[in-house]
Amino acid sequence: MKKLSFLKDKKKLFFIGIGGISLSGIAKICFQLGYEVFGSDITINDNIELLKKLGLMVFVGHNASNIQKVNPDVVVYSGAIKSDNVERIFALKNNIITYERSEFLGLMLKEYKNVISVSGSHGKTTTTCMISEIFLKAKLNPTIHIGGESVNLNTNSLCGDKEFFINEACEYRKSFLQFNSKMGVILNIEEDHPDCYKNLSEIQNAFSSFSKICENVVINDDYKNLIQKRDNVITFSYKNGNFTVKKKYKLKNGGYSFVVYKNDKEYGRFILNIFGKHNIYNALASIAVCDYFKINKRVIKDALFEFKGIKRRFEEVNTSVVEGKVYFDYAHHPTEIKNLIDEIREEKKRIFCVFQPHTFSRTSQYFQEFCNAFVGVDKMVFLKTYSARERKIKKSRSYDIYNVVKNEIPSVYFSNKESSIDYLKTQTTKNDIILFVGAGDIYDLKKKLV
Repeated sequence: MKKLSFLKDKKKLFFIGIGGISLSGIAKICFQLGYEVFGSDITINDNIELLKKLGLMVFVGHNASNIQKVNPDVVVYSGAIKSDNVERIFALKNNIITYERSEFLGLMLKEYKNVISVSGSHGKTTTTCMISEIFLKAKLNPTIHIGGESVNLNTNSLCGDKEFFINEACEYRKSFLQFNSKMGVILNIEEDHPDCYKNLSEIQNAFSSFSKICENVVINDDYKNLIQKRDNVITFSYKNGNFTVKKKYKLKNGGYSFVVYKNDKEYGRFILNIFGKHNIYNALASIAVCDYFKINKRVIKDALFEFKGIKRRFEEVNTSVVEGKVYFDYAHHPTEIKNLIDEIREEKKRIFCVFQPHTFSRTSQYFQEFCNAFVGVDKMVFLKTYSARERKIKKSRSYDIYNVVKNEIPSVYFSNKESSIDYLKTQTTKNDIILFVGAGDIYDLKKKLV
C-alpha cells in the first residue's frame, strides 16, 4: 500500500487522545499503511484495547516522557486536547511536527481520488456506514473513517486503496471545512454545539461553506436553499427532490419497506432491517450517493437489507440482570431523544429511560427542549451530566432537568451511574422497554448488564 506523500520520509506517528472514536480510526488506517503508530490517552477503553491487539503501543496518562521515549516524527492530537497538554507542549518545544486531528485528516483526504464526506447534525455516522457497506458490497475497496463502530464490520475504519475514501465529516469547531471532497452529503442542519456556535445562523453558514469545498452535493431538500445554487446538487426527501420515498411500511421486526423514486420515476423497493424511520432518510441519501457513482441497484438493495446499524444506535443488549428489553442509544440532542421516544411509544409498552446529558453547554442551551423531550416515558432515571471538556454553568446539570421533569413524570436521580442498575432491578418487568440514552460514559453500564 502506497504511503501518504505529505508525510514524505516520516515513519513514526504519535496520537494524543488515541482512544477517541475518530482518532483511533485514523491511527488504525495509518498503521495499516505501514507507519509505526503510538499513542496516549487518560484511560483505557475498547478502542485502545483493539489498537493494542493490533500491536500498537499506547500509554495510559499524558506525560512528556511518552513522547521522549518514542521520539516520533509527527504528533497528531484530538480536538479535546488543550494547548496546556504536557505531551503537546513537549512536541512543540522539540520542533516535532504537530497536527490537530481534522487538519491531519484533511491532508490525508487530498491523497485519495474520490472523497465522500458525510455531514449533518444527525445521522451522519449511520449514513457513512451505509455508504461504506454498499461500496464494500460492490467490491470497490474503499478506505473508511466512521465516527462510530459498524455492527457488520466490527470496526470504525478500514484501509482500502486510494480510489475512494468515505469519511464522516463533523461540524464541531468547523472541522469539516478541512475536507475537500468529490461528494459532500448534508443530511440536516440543526442548532447544536453551543460551545463553538453562537446561533443557528452560524451553523448554517458553516454548512454552506462546507458545500462550497465539495465538487458535488447530496442534500436534504429541506435545506437546499441554505447553500449556493448550482448544477451539481442532488436533493432527497420524502416528498420533494431528485430522490423521494413513497409507500412506506413498517415491518414486524421494526424495520421498513419503502419505494424510492428518482426524478419522479420508480427506482426500486428497498428494505431496511433496523429500527427507526429516520433511517429511511439516511438510506435515501446513501442511495443518491451510490447511484451517482453508478453502483448497481441490486448491490445497493442487498447491502441495505443486510445493514445491521451502528453500535450504540438503538443497540439491543441481551441481559438477565434486569427485566425487559434493554437498548443503548447515542442520542444526545433533544430532537434525537424525542424522535427515539416517539417511535418506541408505538410498541405500547412501559418505557424506562436512563438519561445522561452530554456537556454542560448543550444542557444549558437547550434546557427547556430537554425538559420536553421525554413525553411518553413512564419512568425517568437521570444521571449526572457528562462534562467532557467543560465546567458547570447555569441550568447545566442533569439534576436541574430532573427537578422540572419529576413534576410530570415519575423520576429519580443518581450521581453514581451504577446505582441506576440497582434501581432498575427492583422496578422492571419482562414487558418493559429500558432505554439508556446519552453520548458520554453511560455506555460503560453495558458491561454491568452483560
